Amino acid sequence: MVARSEPTISRLTATARAEGEAKGRAESVLDLLENRGLAVSPEQRAEILGCSDPARLKHWLLSAGSVATVGELLSRP
Repeated sequence: MVARSEPTISRLTATARAEGEAKGRAESVLDLLENRGLAVSPEQRAEILGCSDPARLKHWLLSAGSVATVGELLSRP
């Protein structure tokens, strides 16, 4: 395949995949928070959706089921 032999295309594909995975994980965090009845402000929503750090998104996802507020979630290291 051309994509596998072309470094630029491979790099762009990897970047697009990572961005898609981050967006999906961020949306999962929001879904969980909203399903629990926690109010998510527009600013908090933007912060969550704007995050591209896989480790932070995973931490948020794993913590979203036990926090009392969205602010608590976002303030955790």
